[in-house]
Amino acid sequence: MEYTDSRNKSVDLSEHIIQPLRDIDTKQDFDWAVDWISLLMNNRLDDQTGNIRSCIMDSLRSLKRRPKKERTLSGFITFTSTQMREVLSHYKDSVIDGDSKNIVEHDWLCFEMGSMFENNSEVAIPVLLYIFYMIEKRLKKGIPTLIILDEVWLYLENTIFAQRIRLWLKTLRKLWGYVVFATQEIDDLQDSSIYTSLENSTHTEIWLPNKKAKKDEIAKFYKKAGLTNAEIEQISIKAPKQNYLIKQPEGSRWIQFGGGEVTKAIFGCEHTDLPISKGMN
Repeated sequence: MEYTDSRNKSVDLSEHIIQPLRDIDTKQDFDWAVDWISLLMNNRLDDQTGNIRSCIMDSLRSLKRRPKKERTLSGFITFTSTQMREVLSHYKDSVIDGDSKNIVEHDWLCFEMGSMFENNSEVAIPVLLYIFYMIEKRLKKGIPTLIILDEVWLYLENTIFAQRIRLWLKTLRKLWGYVVFATQEIDDLQDSSIYTSLENSTHTEIWLPNKKAKKDEIAKFYKKAGLTNAEIEQISIKAPKQNYLIKQPEGSRWIQFGGGEVTKAIFGCEHTDLPISKGMN
């Protein structure tokens, strides 16, 4: 998993491991950490009486008294019971057991999550929850923030993330946060348990050309999404990487992206060796 910061520098997060328990001084951060640790436990211990959650809170209070550098997952484990230690031990020395500062501190960040989903889904969930929380903390009224989720089906097939996205759709706009969902397969969205929420909350849709759009088994998904026969016809004949259908409640229209190498480098239209920072102020 990699991220790119505003200096156009790529960092491998398998080496640049994160420290989710570093900042637990405020009630908000402390309460989040309790929920996060509870997720790591993954209901592996019986907690009908609430004892596990109480133990997590006690252990976090002990960790809170340590210097920030020592507030690691391994450090937390030393304050837990034998049972909890056994459950959490396989997370030691993993990507979530670091001692570095918050990585979500730049204006432009890009996280590559594909390999983590494919190779270590057990760690992907706590990593993403931490990143999502750091993004939420940065949102401020008056400062627009664009959150782009590419290959969104990876998130929607997970119940935890699907519900988090559903919550974002209701709350982020108040903090000037805007979410973009990108997918190559429309049925990925329509099969989601939160598709109705996605449809009701999305006011701008961008449709790409697709030569197979008129085929019956594909056209039905476009029609379910509210596209007209005329729009589906145009989608099937327009030129890829040039034409885009913008659809909003007020109407729809086709647009074209012009521009040279810098535009292509930014929008990923094709491979280029041109640095993204070139020509940008």
